[in-house]
Amino acid sequence: PLRADKGSTVNMGSLTAAADASVEVGGGGSWHAVLTVEGIRSSDGREFAPGAVNTRALPLPLMCLDETSHGSGQPAGAYLAGAIQTAERDGARILGTGVFDQSDDGAKAQGLVARQMLRFVSVDAEVLAYELVMDDGGEADIMDIMFGGGNVTERYTEANLMGVTICAFPAFPQAVITMADVPLPVTSADDAGQA
Repeated sequence: PLRADKGSTVNMGSLTAAADASVEVGGGGSWHAVLTVEGIRSSDGREFAPGAVNTRALPLPLMCLDETSHGSGQPAGAYLAGAIQTAERDGARILGTGVFDQSDDGAKAQGLVARQMLRFVSVDAEVLAYELVMDDGGEADIMDIMFGGGNVTERYTEANLMGVTICAFPAFPQAVITMADVPLPVTSADDAGQA
């Protein structure tokens, strides 16, 4: 596997990124996940362009958001639940593995994932470059954006994975997590051949 120095960015391309062997990451149970997908538009108009996602040096944080607010639209705070130890590209999917922390918060998140009470993740990305495009693939102009001249997609063309958050309502329903000894759940997008 490709090893990254602390603080560096790893261009994943067709390679695999793994935590530096000198970084000790102990923990609870192991998990695996589809961290995000590329080339698929989210319901809120965002997309990672194919090949856009790279990663900061691993390990990275696995957070958990097990509460949502009602009315304000702002979620409650997420807590540290574990670590991402590997990331790799598999077609349009960015896959990851890691461990849950041995703290009470880590054990709580592990239990929610093991029981599939929470089964999705949302990627935390450092967006380095993006473009605004129309559904027809053309470049959006300010009039389209201001006056709704069609569906505008915010397409990220270069982004670094900074972590992921376990959550109930992801932007990409293909982004799923489970314990490492359980197959990843199949989503409706997988059934439709989109991921």
